[in-house]
Amino acid sequence: MVSIRKCTFCGKNIEPGVGKMVVDAAGSVSFYCSSKCQKNAELGRSPRKIRWTGQYRKEKLIRVQHLRGAESKKGSKKESDPEKKGQK
Repeated sequence: MVSIRKCTFCGKNIEPGVGKMVVDAAGSVSFYCSSKCQKNAELGRSPRKIRWTGQYRKEKLIRVQHLRGAESKKGSKKESDPEKKGQK
């Protein structure tokens, strides 16, 4: 059976025959789907700060959910007046 790997930088699935496998001198193995991911990793960039990566999207989703939760607790009295509900 053929194994599908994940890109070390962006988290995308890599099909067999695509991408690069890089082995460091220390023996750690990294898989990259494109040269774009490889170069960003070599420059020491964090995938959490690059907008097109999966880790950034995951953290952004968590931040947005956290903010929405805080707003719903804070603004629970906001919609209490039935007359103002239809007006904007």
